[in-house]
Amino acid sequence: MKQQRSSIYCSSRSFSNKLTLIAQAACRAHPEKATKHPHGDDAFFVGPDSVGVADGVSAWAQVDVDAGVYARELMSLCKEELDAMEGVKDPKMALQNAYKRSLSSKSSSLGTCTACVATLETDGLLRAANIGDSGFIVIRKGQFREAPGFDVEKSRGEGWEVVYRSADMQKFFNCPDQLGSGSPDRPARAESYELPVEAGDVLIVATDGLFDNFSDNEICITMKRLCSDLTSLKDVAFHQASSQTEGLSECLSEVATHFVEQSHVIGMSETARTPFTKHALRAGYFYEGGKLDDTAVVVALVAAKT
Repeated sequence: MKQQRSSIYCSSRSFSNKLTLIAQAACRAHPEKATKHPHGDDAFFVGPDSVGVADGVSAWAQVDVDAGVYARELMSLCKEELDAMEGVKDPKMALQNAYKRSLSSKSSSLGTCTACVATLETDGLLRAANIGDSGFIVIRKGQFREAPGFDVEKSRGEGWEVVYRSADMQKFFNCPDQLGSGSPDRPARAESYELPVEAGDVLIVATDGLFDNFSDNEICITMKRLCSDLTSLKDVAFHQASSQTEGLSECLSEVATHFVEQSHVIGMSETARTPFTKHALRAGYFYEGGKLDDTAVVVALVAAKT
């Protein structure tokens, strides 16, 4: 799917019910960083109809700075900003305010990080702000049939397709835009997104530990394999989300955990053909296998409120 810097896809469906996000997250450090923090340099938050991830830039370790501390601080402040907003929750404004607070505090931490923050309005408008190579995708379960022009690659997702994804923001290969100490980048540089979503859509917000090892198509295939329980619950969730929250949350937690664990499995492979492999080759580097890294994944189902 061709990436775009900003876009809105149109839905032919409309819903009288208000929509909400049911979200769960998982995070795991690179094995070499696990002793300092179970999440390594990654961080995340899950709030009321809002989610976010950040990836601390590991190069700070060369000067004995734990960039994960800054990433966790920035995400905590983003959540505070969004929780305090009345009416429309603006992820870019939340990121801007959190960034200012993170640098103005007397106890502010050194470090830089990428960041992706997303919110859902009850009318089904998803808003997001992204800077760096963390990001989000929206996937939808559909029906594909063999016909003239049938896309074999798409069919491998077995009924799931990516209907939208954010674009990476990198200065050059493996050097993402980032916020924090000494970085010239500012939250105003973050890409903003507004797009309509439907009940049943799945939003995945994650650090590059996922996207470097899983292609979009592989994410769709994995969702098909994992989500028999989720699919049956979704049918009810369209109209009775509140009564199914506990069951949905458990399923979503399992999905997020699976993506994190498999990202590490692929990351340790010396032969896997991964998105990181392809990007390295395009940049003129020879690289084989996965890219083992800290990995944070938030999986959120768009569901209808009762």
